[in-house]
Amino acid sequence: MEDPKAAPVNSEIKDYKSKTIAQKIIKILRNKRSPWILAGCGGLVIFFFIFAITVNSFQNQIKYKDNTIRNLESQINSLKSTIRDLEKDLEEKEEERKDIPTSGMENNGANEEIIQIEVDFFNEPEMVTGFSLFKTREVNGTFYDPDEDAKFYKAGKVAEGSYKGMDFQGYDYYVVDYSPQVSTEGLDLVRFIKKEGENQIHFIQYYLYPGNSEVIEDNIFKWDFEIVDLYKNVSFFIDEEESMWQVEVVSDNGNMYRYSGYEGIPFSDLDLLEVDSIDGVKVYIAKENKDGSSYVKSADGFIHELSYVPEIVEEIIDSYDEPISITWSDGSSNRSFYDYISIGGCFGNLIEVEEIDSNVLSKTGTGSEGSTIYEYTDQNDSYRREVYQEYIDGELYKYNDISEDDGGPFSYDKFVTKHPVFYWKDPFGRFIKFASRDFIFTGGCAKPIIYLYPQFPTEITVTIKPKGELTFSYPRYKAGWNVLVSPSGKIMNLGDCKTYDYLWWESRADSVDIPQEGFVVARDEIEPLLEEKLSRFGLNDKEINDFKEYWLLKMLEDDTPYYFISFLFNDEVNQIAELEFSKEPDSEMRIFMVYKPLMYREVVPVLEIPHHEREGFTVVEWGGARID
Repeated sequence: MEDPKAAPVNSEIKDYKSKTIAQKIIKILRNKRSPWILAGCGGLVIFFFIFAITVNSFQNQIKYKDNTIRNLESQINSLKSTIRDLEKDLEEKEEERKDIPTSGMENNGANEEIIQIEVDFFNEPEMVTGFSLFKTREVNGTFYDPDEDAKFYKAGKVAEGSYKGMDFQGYDYYVVDYSPQVSTEGLDLVRFIKKEGENQIHFIQYYLYPGNSEVIEDNIFKWDFEIVDLYKNVSFFIDEEESMWQVEVVSDNGNMYRYSGYEGIPFSDLDLLEVDSIDGVKVYIAKENKDGSSYVKSADGFIHELSYVPEIVEEIIDSYDEPISITWSDGSSNRSFYDYISIGGCFGNLIEVEEIDSNVLSKTGTGSEGSTIYEYTDQNDSYRREVYQEYIDGELYKYNDISEDDGGPFSYDKFVTKHPVFYWKDPFGRFIKFASRDFIFTGGCAKPIIYLYPQFPTEITVTIKPKGELTFSYPRYKAGWNVLVSPSGKIMNLGDCKTYDYLWWESRADSVDIPQEGFVVARDEIEPLLEEKLSRFGLNDKEINDFKEYWLLKMLEDDTPYYFISFLFNDEVNQIAELEFSKEPDSEMRIFMVYKPLMYREVVPVLEIPHHEREGFTVVEWGGARID
């Protein structure tokens, strides 16, 4: 080891040597009587200077690499320690799982994992209280208890079923209508069983289970079994090869329905009118006709929602490119496309039913089977005015299928002659509203747009497979977009030979699981949050600006102080629609924002934003929707 007392002396010696050498070199260079020395030594000096700089550089690189290696070794050791801690935690949790209390539970020898239990359902669910399942949450500086808003129903008793050696016979069966202020994974309904007098609660995970951050973990168990005959009253919708959403059935009276979902609303709480039957199972509608749902009573006393398919659209129910068959009163045929479900909404499938006095309507056309098409006699009705305003504000005249308004929007009088809205009376006496896609954005999964960046000029076919219904496209989508794309992202649509910056589509989705993680921000914090998160995901400046240009104004239309904002990424966006390409992308980046206006600031788990690098042929897509 070097003597520390010798350090100053060594330093002085080095300084002396350096100064002496430098002085000698300068003296030689100044000697005008020795030009040959100047030339020879000059080259030598330059060589040594370069050599010294190179050596010093190598020494610095070696020191840097040594420091880097030490830092990496430290990080690896830290990761090893973290892994050991996690393994220890997993071992402890596994031991806890093995020690599930079984006191008072008869072991009938059924140690195998079964997948079903049988329940004797009550005719009417009984509302109960006294449960404490969900964690309190901080809302605007105060604590909110979700249990206060949750509705607990006792709906039956387990008749038979054992699981991992536990006999559940005699356990009570409960349904919970759980509606948190901020959406949690799209779930608002849970089921569990519990033995009277015991604290253990057994969630039936096969159906729905709230996020782990939502429930109090004490005495909570989760089991992956199903309930026999829970869906027996709607079994005719079940198809092994397709989801229940895509199956249509025809009733005993010839009416068509689609399955919408199970709701945690007791059947006895609704004022319903029997109007139809399917395989002998009664179908109901609300007496007041406030929404377009149809209902079937569930086996456990709640309701299944059905969506009635109007007769005039039965033949084109799965077609995006075929208009409804209507002959207008002037003898012309309809060429426009109309929607009648959740107009302007992204998630939902409620028929647009209007309570209208037939005396204010006039016949303006004839549909299939001779049915009557109606419109308001007074051409200044409020809804038509609302649609006209969106036609102007949304500049739909630039994007719709009508060529007459390419140079500018129609006047209101001209707009009315294009039948922007009409009404059709269904077999149950309800007036159903239809709105034209030429004048209003009927789908609320708004402006998903697709950017394409191939490495070379490439012809590509892009196909959308919506999990609901496609309601708008630009350029016009006809069983796919066939386009020629340059590396800069410019798109030539081969269908109309026009150039576009992106492909634009909108739809309505059947259902989407909304993340419970996200961000709650004030109005003035929205823009910087979007810039930060979209940039983190991998969008470039143009894409971010396009996103903000559309969504900022739309979001601020709600006059609320706070907003819950979250995102779906890549495969999660397939819940809304899948994309297919004739040439497989090397990089695919899909991001879909969901937001909810809030009156109070809430605390939610933070959503982690993944980062994506662009490699090769890259596809980028963004979109969004407001959730209620």
